[in-house]
Amino acid sequence: MTLFAVADFCLIPMGTGSTSVGAYIAECQRVLESLKQAGSIVTYEVHGYGTNLEGPFEAVSKAIELCHEAVHKMGVSHSFFQSGVAILILTGAGASHRH
Repeated sequence: MTLFAVADFCLIPMGTGSTSVGAYIAECQRVLESLKQAGSIVTYEVHGYGTNLEGPFEAVSKAIELCHEAVHKMGVSHSFFQSGVAILILTGAGASHRH
């Protein structure tokens, strides 16, 4: 069974010594774009307070993990998700929330 996920996540870098998050958003976007180009995730959209991801459940979970790893490599001491991460799971061949 194919599990298709639509996730809305917000990664918040902590311990940076700055309120600016632009460089971290850009790095996560670079990671997500490379996954999209490789066909791992279907699409992503950065918005005002997070990012929407679509793709197979395992790929979406891995994408979120890779975003965390990327910001930690930039020197972030710790990061966390917005407490209200939402993941919609759809099943079946060609599953998508877009009709």
